[in-house]
Amino acid sequence: MWILIAGGGGLLLIALIAVAVVLLTGDSKPATEVRSPPPRTETPATPPRTETPTPPAQPPAQPPAQPPAQPPAQPPATQGGMQRMMQACRTTWQGSDAVCQCVQKAVQPVLQQADYDDAIDVMNLVFTNKTDEARQKVQQLQQTKGQDYAVRIVSAIQAIGRDCKNVR
Repeated sequence: MWILIAGGGGLLLIALIAVAVVLLTGDSKPATEVRSPPPRTETPATPPRTETPTPPAQPPAQPPAQPPAQPPAQPPATQGGMQRMMQACRTTWQGSDAVCQCVQKAVQPVLQQADYDDAIDVMNLVFTNKTDEARQKVQQLQQTKGQDYAVRIVSAIQAIGRDCKNVR
């Protein structure tokens, strides 16, 4: 049993290192074709439409003395996982719009909603050349959250390396 677990961990480490090398070295050949994943078949449910009566016309009120305060730019506690990843792509990883869109398309079919925070942490380590720390983080996730969880995160990084290496 321990041999299987060690073998799986070793395979994850090798895959993580390969992804880091691909992401860091890039490819000098231009992309000949940009593949996009098949369209998602999920359709969001539309809420029932309710008609609201229009209020009677009133004279315009005086403008407020001071403009209303703007809400914060989506605090992390209320943002969706994909929004947090896109924000990290644009700010922390300094990705262009094309790169961030590619990242979004690459990880969407792989990651689940609960995976994004840890995936962002691992990608932060990979993109800052901290591969040993990234490897340790994946091993820790494998031990605490399970093999499938760690595999999804490594698979998402591999998908980014595969699908987005020629996107600028």
